[in-house]
Amino acid sequence: SKITNAGTLNFEGGSEDAPIAIRGDADFGMVTLAENTYVKNTENNPNHKHVVTGQGASSYYIMMRDNGGSPGMAASTTFSNLTLVSACYGNNNKVWVENTTFTDGTVGLRMDGPMILNNSTESVVRSLTGNSDLTRYHNNETVTIRAKEDAEFAGACNFPITVDESNYTQTFSGNFTGALTVNAGGKVKLSGSANPSSITANGEVTIDVASGATMTIFGAITGSGDIIKTGAGKLVVKGSLAGYTGTITIAEGAYDIGGVRDFSAIGNIVTSGTGVISATAIVADD
Repeated sequence: SKITNAGTLNFEGGSEDAPIAIRGDADFGMVTLAENTYVKNTENNPNHKHVVTGQGASSYYIMMRDNGGSPGMAASTTFSNLTLVSACYGNNNKVWVENTTFTDGTVGLRMDGPMILNNSTESVVRSLTGNSDLTRYHNNETVTIRAKEDAEFAGACNFPITVDESNYTQTFSGNFTGALTVNAGGKVKLSGSANPSSITANGEVTIDVASGATMTIFGAITGSGDIIKTGAGKLVVKGSLAGYTGTITIAEGAYDIGGVRDFSAIGNIVTSGTGVISATAIVADD
């Protein structure tokens, strides 16, 4: 049988361990999720025209797959004001987020399992969290973050991300290798294995390197915002700083300028706290 909802279907309740399950050939239409509500969709290839609205970060819509295949959300699903979760278990399981709409900056993406964005338009989200991979299918798709809360993403991501103005910080601690753009007023923290291919820093970028570790930035750094080095480890910048007019503050650890050939392009550097500037292998011009 098929369920077709012509009004508004309201969900309330569930939990992280026991979410409300929906599945089958159903067009749920207008759906609302109350605060602290957990709903999971376990259909293999749902093709439903949902419009799902939550009450904020505590409303969770979970795409779940645990026995092969790739669930997706085709047709014209629209999400707002909730957290969209990929929850995959088993080998080669992935959640495909297809032809969906979240462009108002109120949807958080949480990667408990791999998620593939298969949208042809820009995705504007409130945060990225979780520790699994986020990839994209279309080359022209971008992700913009308008942070509504402090968030940390520990998974891998290799496509460009833009962070807009916010009072909150988006942290990347996994294998983030895409181009990073931080607009004026935006806040980003890089730690762990994060190493963007390039950084456009017109907002605030904190680079935290743990004690005993070294982070090497090979990509170009441009922009006029602040870069703050924290953590007892060493930061090495080998990419060009010719287009960067901001200030690099070494609050902790070391900023290694070894290998720099053009000392007019190493940026405006200041030290504070326990931060130092080091040079392990300065190469003179020929």
